[in-house]
Amino acid sequence: MVFNITVKNFKSISSIDLALKEGLNILIGPNGSGKTCILTSLKFVRDLFVLGAAQATARNGGATRIFRRGEDTVSFSIEHDYGDRVYRKRKWPCTFSWRVEISQMGPEKIAAIKCEDVSIYANVRGKQKLLFRLNVDRGNPQSTKTILHLSEPHEFGRDLFSRWNRMFSSKSKKDIHSEFEERMLRLIIRRARVRPDESVFPLIMRFDDKLQHLYNLFFYLNEYNIHPDTARQSAERLPFAKMQPNGDGVAEVIDALEKRSFDRIELARYYGMESFMGYDYPMTDFPYYAYPHRYDYRFRRYTPTELQRVYKQAFENINKELSAAVKPIESVSVKIDETNGKRFVVFRAGKETFYPQEVSDGTIKWLCILVSIFVPYSSVYILEEPENFLHPWMQQRLISMMREHAKINNAIFVLASHSSTVLNSAFAEEVLIVSQTKDGTKINEIADKEEIERVLLESDFRLGDFWVSGALGGVP
Repeated sequence: MVFNITVKNFKSISSIDLALKEGLNILIGPNGSGKTCILTSLKFVRDLFVLGAAQATARNGGATRIFRRGEDTVSFSIEHDYGDRVYRKRKWPCTFSWRVEISQMGPEKIAAIKCEDVSIYANVRGKQKLLFRLNVDRGNPQSTKTILHLSEPHEFGRDLFSRWNRMFSSKSKKDIHSEFEERMLRLIIRRARVRPDESVFPLIMRFDDKLQHLYNLFFYLNEYNIHPDTARQSAERLPFAKMQPNGDGVAEVIDALEKRSFDRIELARYYGMESFMGYDYPMTDFPYYAYPHRYDYRFRRYTPTELQRVYKQAFENINKELSAAVKPIESVSVKIDETNGKRFVVFRAGKETFYPQEVSDGTIKWLCILVSIFVPYSSVYILEEPENFLHPWMQQRLISMMREHAKINNAIFVLASHSSTVLNSAFAEEVLIVSQTKDGTKINEIADKEEIERVLLESDFRLGDFWVSGALGGVP
């Protein structure tokens, strides 16, 4: 699976096309080239979907840090494979397209969605045939303009949205056409008026499994920037167990794993989901089966039996990798801070117990990274400068673990690194070179990948050696 996103006028980015694939995507380049901007742009889209444009802008530094200098609009576009769908009684490969423009609007110049477009095309003998389009123009806050186009009944199939069979099982395509258009248009107009800074994508995604998957890539996007001192602190006891991006709460996850309270970990993934994922819309607009998360227990990742196996194995893997990297530590556990009742992590070595203040920053960061990988919260996993605090052996092992994990869980890992050790563990197809030009940040794949792989096989050179020498680019 390749996930394509175009970003324009975001921070130092004038325009980039980023193709992220399952597995490793390692960004390399000199300081100031824009690697952090690229990672932030992905987080911004997540926050846009979940919180809306105003909060996404505020969480990522405010308008002066989000909008490229001299520009008044930021835009994002996504194109994604939509599978084979019926067009005129025959299945054709289809493409889903989403585009949004964000501007500072109104007298208070608050970031809001200016225009948004959602389209589905059938690719028929080299030509694109429009099956569905929703365009919402909010350029005038007093008058939102909405265009909804659904192709004629003889052109689309019942599989245009995968959940239509449940919604309209007894209806003709003519009835589907009129009912879907009428209800969807009414819902969009009301939603745009009540919540003008929110994307319409969460409204659309609930009608199709592929769109649900695309949305989940962002909803379950996590960036990790581990602060060892934060991770050392004792954690509040909560009904769910989740480690925060900075490492806070790692003790709660370890406690849940050790006590096999796996439901607490699962609950963290779904806590507050209805308000976040667009399932708080009025139930009168569409039947209940357009809201599968509310009613379908199968949406949970694991059956009770699988839950026991997956998280039991996760705890074993965390202890195994921790003890392999840090001698003489054998396992991790938790204790209660008697002064405040909070939990904190401790490390076991035979009969000895080491407190978090007694172990290195690298040990704490390694533990948090292991938790972030083996407790699978992320569809898209972002980590900037993974080499900080980590021994070269840990860096190499990290790349191997991520590669293995991606194969099992179809996860996308996005790393930004300055480490030749990290590059020495990578394959050429996993590397993206980021550079700063007069037109802003640019991204390129490694040129002549096959030739470079051949040289690597026939010599003692590694990819990191090529990079440091300047042969790959991405150096000052």
